[in-house]
Amino acid sequence: MSAPLTAPLIRHRPFQLYLGGRALAAFASQMVGVIVAWQLYELTDSAFLLGMIGLVQFIPTALLIFIAGHVADRYDRKRVVQLCQFGEARSERCSRSCCATTLLPIYARDILHTDAWGMGVLRAAPSVGALLMTAVLSRYTIQHKTGMRLFQAIIVFGLATLVFGLSHLMWLSFLALAVAGAADTISMVIRIALVQLATPDDMRGRVGAVNFLFVNASYQLGGFESGVTAALVGAVPSVLIGGVGTIVVALIWMKLFPPLRELDKLE
Repeated sequence: MSAPLTAPLIRHRPFQLYLGGRALAAFASQMVGVIVAWQLYELTDSAFLLGMIGLVQFIPTALLIFIAGHVADRYDRKRVVQLCQFGEARSERCSRSCCATTLLPIYARDILHTDAWGMGVLRAAPSVGALLMTAVLSRYTIQHKTGMRLFQAIIVFGLATLVFGLSHLMWLSFLALAVAGAADTISMVIRIALVQLATPDDMRGRVGAVNFLFVNASYQLGGFESGVTAALVGAVPSVLIGGVGTIVVALIWMKLFPPLRELDKLE
């Protein structure tokens, strides 16, 4: 890793506005996600219905994503983003689910024996880890062995999920989720950079749409899978299966895609 000069970027007014807008939108989305999940579990005591949150979020994505990609390539992207943010605010979209977080109401109330406040703390943990890792990556960029760092981050994410799944301590659960959030940030930065750098500008909307579809599939359909599995075998086995599955898939993909594993630089 190297330490580039990031101060000029931070002082750039358009970047400040973009960063502030993204942060506020994500903050509001996280709030809604916590409220909806906690209220639903309080009313139903159903792991299956918690998983259904992910499914109902994924369905409109699957139906509209390719239209969205075409629109992003054809029209002014700034205006498209503004309209989408306005519509998102009106609809009060829930936050993305996966990072174990789908089952947080069950872990908070039934395993860690905390309340809504504790649920909020746990839901904030991945974001805390992600924020800290973002600060590190903004100062020390990944310069070499990028492909291996991607797979290492995914494996760490899986290990952190296993620790969270087995934990009965609030502080350990928080730490595990924070580590998962930090690892997911490394993975996401590399994946997004690879897609952006390898895609011509006039196709970024459509390629981004396909990428977004698969990312949402991992988060939202993963949340649905976690809810269904938890309803069948329990919350702890569901999280453990997810963690083991993440590690196994990363190891298999390292074997199947050696060019990605051996990728050195993003440029």
